[in-house]
Amino acid sequence: MILDFPTHFPEGLERVGGKPTYFIAALWRAVLHGITMNADQFIQISVTLSDQDKRLINTIAPKIHTLRKDEENIWHAGMIIEAVTNAGTPQERPILPEVPCISTQKLQICHYSKEMYGNRAPDIQVDDIRMTPQAVEQMALNDGFECVEDFFAYFNKDWKGKIIHLTDFRY
Repeated sequence: MILDFPTHFPEGLERVGGKPTYFIAALWRAVLHGITMNADQFIQISVTLSDQDKRLINTIAPKIHTLRKDEENIWHAGMIIEAVTNAGTPQERPILPEVPCISTQKLQICHYSKEMYGNRAPDIQVDDIRMTPQAVEQMALNDGFECVEDFFAYFNKDWKGKIIHLTDFRY
């Protein structure tokens, strides 16, 4: 299954709009810390890394999962992930060797009405269990965001989907 990883956040988002995502470097950081591949795969894909991604790999937190909508419930452990950038365009390129989905978890983000609840933090549930603020912060970092505020700038509306795990880590 092809997963597209953008190199920049969409324009118009508060805090993060138009900024680089650094997802490619963060994914490679995860690869270098536990995702297995053979030497041929490593050489084939690593030559596509930009100089900036190569510099960031040693300083950025690893992106060990991705969050995706899954209305048709197709994501499950064992599926092969083809990670690309610019999917469906002439600029499409692989950014990782094919890797398996290790596991999935249900994720729900619920934003509260400011009129009714003030500045209450969004409610995040994984597998129908409410996450602590510390766990939400860790999830934001594990998903490649620099901080939880950037995570909520991107996920700024109610959202349902899955966490697609690239490692054994689970919440």
